Amino acid sequence: MKFAKPILLIGIALAALVLVAELVVRFAFPVPMEPAGSMNLTNEIPGLKQNVSFRFDGDHMRKLNWSKKRSSSNPRVLCVGGNGTTAMLQNAEDTWWGNLGTQLSKDLGKPVEVASVAHLPRGQILPALAMSEKLLERYDVDLIICSLGFGDALGVPGDYTYDAGKLEKIRDQEPKGFKYKLAKASHLLRIVRNKRRARSQEQRSQAISQPNFYRDYLVAMNQLVGQRPVADRLIRTGDDPLKEYLDGIDGFVALAKKKGVALLIVGEPTIYKSTLGAKEASRVTVLWNPVTPKAEEMVGVRLAPLAVEGELQRFYAAAAAKCEAAGVPFVNLQGNIPRFVDNFVTETYLTDQGAKTVAEKLGPAVAAALKGS
Repeated sequence: MKFAKPILLIGIALAALVLVAELVVRFAFPVPMEPAGSMNLTNEIPGLKQNVSFRFDGDHMRKLNWSKKRSSSNPRVLCVGGNGTTAMLQNAEDTWWGNLGTQLSKDLGKPVEVASVAHLPRGQILPALAMSEKLLERYDVDLIICSLGFGDALGVPGDYTYDAGKLEKIRDQEPKGFKYKLAKASHLLRIVRNKRRARSQEQRSQAISQPNFYRDYLVAMNQLVGQRPVADRLIRTGDDPLKEYLDGIDGFVALAKKKGVALLIVGEPTIYKSTLGAKEASRVTVLWNPVTPKAEEMVGVRLAPLAVEGELQRFYAAAAAKCEAAGVPFVNLQGNIPRFVDNFVTETYLTDQGAKTVAEKLGPAVAAALKGS
């Protein structure tokens, strides 16, 4: 019994030490739920720099000129989109949003902070909305730019079924389990968790970082697409995915209104036009599935360019009408970026030159949105 009191005091002291350490880490060095990541990629792809640094933080954001502590004099822009916005094969400053930030900084005479969401699932609007909701809880921004549409129009199979509760299901996809709850509650435990996840992430990135990994991947995908049968039109036996896309626009409008930020909806540019030359066709890497594919089953078809262009026109016409009714600016870049290999690496992935062109096209609308915010 004579040791009971010293043991108790030691226990209390250790608990107090842990508590102090937790408070210090929580407030002085906050730790995100996910570790940051970086990859140095080397690819000989025409239109892109050969050596690229792809970096993202624990919130899955790529940032350029983004201050740790928000300065009220610096406009801040959050961009969400598909492959062309993630821009994995470009340095941040070479992306369309990086070019846009540089251009706006010169035009406005002060730094403009820009960021994009990396790793957006399937390049679709509802995951983008769910991610944006989380980010706006952490970050104060002035403008959201939403550049989507290709994945929403062509990333679902022909037998797709509309789910009115899909957004809630995406919101609920946060990891579960006792260990996750502990890491969410404790920044100290989060440090340990992130180190383990960072090691796993590093192992996965080793293959991707091999020279010309993505160049060879894109060539192989184009060859695969070229071997598939051609479909002259989309035959949808299920529901129309346009409704889900418009639900997403409604969600972004509501989110922007709730947070008091400006919003710009963009029709995502693609290489597709009614007819594609051989060079442009060599950039096509996406198949469309008439029915939901089963594991390891290849059922995709190569859509005729006219069919793709018609579907995108249908989506963006509806988006324009939706935005007009909501009083939100809409800029349709589909068909307004010259659809040549000089501007596109794949259907939606931009070259450095294409990124500059997109920034130039968006510049006036973005400047107007920032001035009105």
